[in-house]
Amino acid sequence: MGLACKKLTATDVPIKEICFDCGFQNFVSFHKIFKTVTNVTPSAYRSKAISHFP
Repeated sequence: MGLACKKLTATDVPIKEICFDCGFQNFVSFHKIFKTVTNVTPSAYRSKAISHFP
């Protein structure tokens, strides 16, 4: 999940691509686990990071 967080904040790679790059076989599982770990969705995580680092 750390790699996914890093890619979400440091790149503009599509979230689905990050999901597969991090070894997930399906986006729904990635989304569910990401939200469980971080308490936000991947897109919300990216948006929040972008708003903090313009």
